[in-house]
Amino acid sequence: MNKLYQYWQKIPKIFRNEYIAALAAFVVWLLFFDHNNIFNQLQTRSELRKLNQQRRFYKNEIANINQTKEALFTQPASLERFAREHYLMKKDREDIFVIEKDTVSK
Repeated sequence: MNKLYQYWQKIPKIFRNEYIAALAAFVVWLLFFDHNNIFNQLQTRSELRKLNQQRRFYKNEIANINQTKEALFTQPASLERFAREHYLMKKDREDIFVIEKDTVSK
């Protein structure tokens, strides 16, 4: 019993206070064992950051597509050009040559 008392006396007085010990246990519980612990919070924040980046990307893509759509429906020349480039459409008595870049590096 005497040794236990000696160990107890070696602990600084502020940590022997029962309120401080309860507060420390509460903080440890919140940081590591709770459902919303610090690791889950960091993971959720990184996921939110990724989703916001995707949201900005898709908003820009929608704006670009709407701009292209507006140009296609207002100008017949741009509609013809779009059809020729993307769907390989052609006029009568016309040949189309498709040139693809070589994907194999030498």
